[in-house]
Amino acid sequence: MLSHGPNMASPEQLFQSATLLHSQNKLREAEGQYRAVLAITPAHPEALHRLGLLCIQTGRLEEAKDFLQRAAAAAPADAAVHHH
Repeated sequence: MLSHGPNMASPEQLFQSATLLHSQNKLREAEGQYRAVLAITPAHPEALHRLGLLCIQTGRLEEAKDFLQRAAAAAPADAAVHHH
């Protein structure tokens, strides 16, 4: 895991920001935040899942498939990431 300084947001803060932006249909900004989460925590199942959903929304189905498969592998017992 990469360390981050006192002025940098935690992965959970970034994820919460991404989720809010996504719910506001600010997809480009949300994608940047999800990717920032994954830069710190590459196997973050919720960020992988939500980024996969965002890719579906933007017509990038192959990329979506990759993110959704990675989410399922990162959280095999989490039914939410297996739903899509």
